[in-house]
Amino acid sequence: MKHKSTTNYQHFLEDLADMYPFSTEEAVLIELIANCLDAKANVMEIKIDKKENIFEIKDDGKGMEPKEFENYHNFSMTFKEKGKGIGFAGLGAKLALKISDKIITETQSVKFRGASIWHFKGKEPEWEEVEPLYIKDSGTLVRIYFSENNSVLLDVQKVKSIILKHYLPLFIFADFYKLADVYPKGIKFVLPGETLNVPSSDYEKESHPTFLTRGKRKNPFGICKFFLAKELLSDEFQGIGISTFGKIINTDQKEWFKQQPKNPEKLSGIIEVPELVECLVTSKTAFRKDGYSGVKYYNFYRVAQQEFIKWLDSLGLREKRFEEEKDTELANKLVKLVGKLISDIPELHTIFSARQIRQVLSPSSKGDETGNLTETGTQEINSEESGGTQPGIPVSPGPNIEKALTQPGDEQVGTKRPRSIKFGPSISFVSDETKEDISWTEGLENVIINKAHPTFISAQKGGTIFYHYVLSVGFAIIRELPPDQDKMSILNKYLTNWGKI
Repeated sequence: MKHKSTTNYQHFLEDLADMYPFSTEEAVLIELIANCLDAKANVMEIKIDKKENIFEIKDDGKGMEPKEFENYHNFSMTFKEKGKGIGFAGLGAKLALKISDKIITETQSVKFRGASIWHFKGKEPEWEEVEPLYIKDSGTLVRIYFSENNSVLLDVQKVKSIILKHYLPLFIFADFYKLADVYPKGIKFVLPGETLNVPSSDYEKESHPTFLTRGKRKNPFGICKFFLAKELLSDEFQGIGISTFGKIINTDQKEWFKQQPKNPEKLSGIIEVPELVECLVTSKTAFRKDGYSGVKYYNFYRVAQQEFIKWLDSLGLREKRFEEEKDTELANKLVKLVGKLISDIPELHTIFSARQIRQVLSPSSKGDETGNLTETGTQEINSEESGGTQPGIPVSPGPNIEKALTQPGDEQVGTKRPRSIKFGPSISFVSDETKEDISWTEGLENVIINKAHPTFISAQKGGTIFYHYVLSVGFAIIRELPPDQDKMSILNKYLTNWGKI
């Protein structure tokens, strides 16, 4: 039986291709892989026949049900919900129609086995159900036929390069995905003559895989790793890639987290945050930064920025146009005051987590108690020690991964002692005439006040310098709120609280 694909296919295919900042062939491959991962595949096998001009990808995922198979061919529908995957149903194959002669798709699930031939008849795409010939087990196979042999998808080396460019986290964080139960059996790409692996690199420096955490309990929600290469990197591997479920979303707009590092041509890194799948735009090629998605993305951004700054500082790679001026007594006085001002402003608690005196474990020679001592805000993973038995990382949506992370082998003998942790930002001072800002934030919770700003000089002459400090801190932290917040209203609360003290 022959079927017509619905919708105005000409406009749809053009719109699809325009969504991507790279070639249609590259988009076809990354979307085919996204569909495989969404189908919970463990192995993706790619075959290339240059004599017959055929590209084929087969996965061992769950396959499609009858309705899913029908919607797979429907240009106007997708059976995947927003936030539930990194791809759209059949998007890779739909894009491939634009550049190929025909497409054969075969799928097998628990209750269904089917196949189709999909091509253009005249000006309309048409698909016909046929008997499956190539697939014998659960999964889906997509076979693309080209009229000529000059397609990127018929070049094994270029296919490898595209996979590594867009899906490098699947290799870098393989242990993480297993521990987090995202891809519990791991992911393997089988290409003609080889199983794809990351080429060995001799880095000058590389960080340990480090968990991003948040909240009073420092719950892990992502993982990062940074690299300093010995030689200059190609443009596509410079900067920090942000991925979700193994797919780098910002491949053509890598992040520097507002930093100006030394030797940027040698710096790269990957940050994986599964829950950012909720923040993907419709095309799933960028992150939304407004509304609820903006708040989630913003909260991730601040933690990631702090971790990146910490790593740059550890290597002396962060460019500073100024030197911090030490005034510990004044800074402590401001920190205490600002903590009171923001303590009852809920909107600011998303920036400064509530922290108070609590019991912590410290090393002790008496050996009366043990505890895990970890760095605030991060936790390092040691895959060799874990043996694959560590609990996972909580992510949402996705698998149920709610157990607390522990680090076997990191236990130290300790005793409980009270420790006071301040509420609110840390504060420091600089004199930077090149910067127009009165104040700004850097890292997760550090406010910097610029003493070279004209308003500071005016306040100093007028005897209102402390007022200027408090206002400067307020401006800095209000600026960091998500765009959908009423910043003027929150600033008024901040100043009103000051007037009551």
